[in-house]
Amino acid sequence: MATEAEDRARRERAYRHVGQLIDGIVAQACARHYFAPTQEHQFTSKIADRLESELNNLSVFGVSVSVHAQDFPDKGRGSWEKDSGADVYISVVMNAPGHTINKGMTIQSKWDDHRQGT
Repeated sequence: MATEAEDRARRERAYRHVGQLIDGIVAQACARHYFAPTQEHQFTSKIADRLESELNNLSVFGVSVSVHAQDFPDKGRGSWEKDSGADVYISVVMNAPGHTINKGMTIQSKWDDHRQGT
């Protein structure tokens, strides 16, 4: 049976690994869509979808990962984006025996108006 220190080290490895996976997924989406004619809210939705499909139900070093995303409606009277300024909310939950971490983030994409070719 692992010691508390070993369990903590294993969880930390899992957290770092999932962070690296998230960085890679976002970098790939940016490389593919940054210079494409993609709208900001569509871009964030693509990132959220990739994070959900790649990471949801993943097990890393004995830690299970759940990812859920919610697009914010951006048009009409029920627009969430107008009040929050965000395009999407993403929740990442990591469960290890006896230990759960919940992290949430709101994301708002903004294009750099000084991009080459615009």
